Amino acid sequence: MLLEKTKESPFIYLSAEQCKFEIKGSSFSEYINEVYDDVLKWMDDNIPEMKCILHCEFHFHVVSSVSRKKILQVFIKLSEFYRKGNKFEIIWYVDKGDEDVLDLSEEITELLHIPMKIIEV
Repeated sequence: MLLEKTKESPFIYLSAEQCKFEIKGSSFSEYINEVYDDVLKWMDDNIPEMKCILHCEFHFHVVSSVSRKKILQVFIKLSEFYRKGNKFEIIWYVDKGDEDVLDLSEEITELLHIPMKIIEV
């Protein structure tokens, strides 16, 4: 699954073959629910069958309140798969000084207890 970045929605690249899961950019489009619903469906359709370590990268710039909820749903699903034995490497990039995105990453790790590396860039 590949969705090109727009001014209001993130670049999304999901590949079971390459064991890649990337979401990067701003996330505040009025159609963001549909975008993340497609991601959640891809996760359900692909992750249970994966035998590799899924390399996940997140790098958000602007995140709306609706996007925050959808991002949390993505991480809840990652957490469910993690608890079922799927393997992940999760890296969350945060722009220096972006307290909102940093807070979101910390909330997710505290809430779901999944291993995630947070890197300030």
